[in-house]
Amino acid sequence: MIVVTIMFIALGLVGYTTFGEATKVELLTNILDEFGLKDHMKSGVVVISVFVMVNALCSYPLQALAAFDIIESHRFFTDGNIKMKKILVRTFIVLLGTFIASLMHNPQLFIEIVGGISASMVCFVLPSLMYLKEYGIMLNLKQILMCYGFMLIGGALGIYSVISSLGLKAT
Repeated sequence: MIVVTIMFIALGLVGYTTFGEATKVELLTNILDEFGLKDHMKSGVVVISVFVMVNALCSYPLQALAAFDIIESHRFFTDGNIKMKKILVRTFIVLLGTFIASLMHNPQLFIEIVGGISASMVCFVLPSLMYLKEYGIMLNLKQILMCYGFMLIGGALGIYSVISSLGLKAT
C-alpha cells in the first residue's frame, strides 16, 4: 500500500510539474491536448478510458457492500421477508445513484463526487461504525469519542470533496 501511495504522489507531481496550472483532472485529456496525438493513437486513449470506467463500475459496488452491511443490520431487517427488504433497499440505493448521475451533464464530476464521498466513508466513517458495533460495550468513553471524531472528520472531508469538485467545475 505504501508503494502504491508513493506512486500516486509521484505521478501527481510529475503531471503537475509537466502541465502546471493547465493540469486537467483527467490525465488522458492532458496527454491529448499537450502532445497532439494522431488519430490512430487516440483509439488507445479510448481503450484506456474504457478500462477506467470498468474499474469505477467494479470498485464502487465493493465499497457499497460495507454500507449495505451496516444498513442491513438495522432492526427493520430482522423480521418479515428479509431477503425482499434487502433487495428493495439495495435497488432503491442503486436507482437513486443512477438518477443523480443522469442529472449531471459531466460524468467526470459525478465520479469525483462519488469517489470523494466513498473514500471518506470507507476510510473514516465505516471503520468507526464497525468498530463501535463490534466492541461498543467494551469501549471506554475516550475510545467512543475518538470513533465519533473520526466519523466527523470523514463527514467533513466528504463534504469538502463535494464542495471542492463543484467549485472547480464552476470556474
